[in-house]
Amino acid sequence: MKRTSIFLCIALIAVSASAASFLSDEQALRALERDHALATYMPNIDWFRAHVTDDYVLITSTGAMKTKADIIDQLSKGVKMEPYEPADVEIHAHGSTALISARLVRHYPEGKERVTAELRYLGVWIKTEGGWMNISGQESTISIKREAVK
Repeated sequence: MKRTSIFLCIALIAVSASAASFLSDEQALRALERDHALATYMPNIDWFRAHVTDDYVLITSTGAMKTKADIIDQLSKGVKMEPYEPADVEIHAHGSTALISARLVRHYPEGKERVTAELRYLGVWIKTEGGWMNISGQESTISIKREAVK
């Protein structure tokens, strides 16, 4: 009976530690996803330098592939995008790898039009000694609406 009680206590401690670790990782990843959005529309190049791997690849909603350097170059030219908040954020952590899915609604000017792009996003993050790093992302279009700017 004592062995069973000891085993159950050890198992409970292990499960509790694992759950606490996941909650800590989930909180960190939620904050990073929010910061990712802020860094995109602010723009904050330093955030991308610190939290995106050098071999990062984004597959855009048009099927184009962008590297970390491409994104930093685009941001350095000035992004004209309204603030947005990721919605329906789901985090699936598996050891040192995590997937973050979200719905994004972005508003931005393009030529003489105002574009509203509703997207589904999937980001792949890896846990390193320095913390979580974004290694890849993919955007899929849900809908695109264009309005003439008056």
